[in-house]
Amino acid sequence: MIFFDKKGNLNARILRSHHKHTTRRLGNFTRKDFEGKWAEIAVDIDTDKQKPNVAIYVGGKLAHREGVLVQDGGAVFFKTGLYRFGRISPKLPSDRLYVRDIGYVKVK
Repeated sequence: MIFFDKKGNLNARILRSHHKHTTRRLGNFTRKDFEGKWAEIAVDIDTDKQKPNVAIYVGGKLAHREGVLVQDGGAVFFKTGLYRFGRISPKLPSDRLYVRDIGYVKVK
């Protein structure tokens, strides 16, 4: 999951082991870098059994790469939306999410 934390920093939650996620800050990107303009965020998940990993690109540049856990029989699902940490995060008038394109490629 890619999200803004309470300070406005761009982060990702990455599954490292069974039921254990780690939070990683993605570069020095903040909410202000995205407000009022289109932004490209690409997530490349390699499910190779020997060395599964995820690479996250922001604006066409690599922001983070690390190994991940892909559970046996697991499948990758795309979901988009705006997520907040419960009731403590106020709704901002600028909170909008538009998805222009999602590409899914399965390589055997």
